[in-house]
Amino acid sequence: MRTFWDVKKGEAEYKELIYMNPFLAIVFNYLVAYALEHDLPVVVTSIGKPAPGRIENSPHNPDPVHGIRAIDISVRHWTELHINRAKKKINIMYRDWGTGPLGKPSQAFLYHDAGTGNHIHLQVRRNIKLND
Repeated sequence: MRTFWDVKKGEAEYKELIYMNPFLAIVFNYLVAYALEHDLPVVVTSIGKPAPGRIENSPHNPDPVHGIRAIDISVRHWTELHINRAKKKINIMYRDWGTGPLGKPSQAFLYHDAGTGNHIHLQVRRNIKLND
């Protein structure tokens, strides 16, 4: 049977996925569907284990109420074109669920280097309602 995504050994664990915020799961599965259409790999590199030095209230930390609200994905074998297309689609579709600094548009999809190399960072805010 085909797998649609994987976790990087030693970096993330499947068992952490049960703590994923359900709204993050929706955004993540949209990314997986995009990747499937374009024959791109989806490898989770971080979900519930914040990197050393991450702030205590990091969305990667399991929160007892809101779950894990962020996940990192490798961009190995992704072209800039596909990174930018997926980013645009997700940020349009899920912009109300995203986060960001005050005064800037919220984003559910970030492409950045937070000290561990460039990667896709999917993140949702707390207290989302389905009618948002």
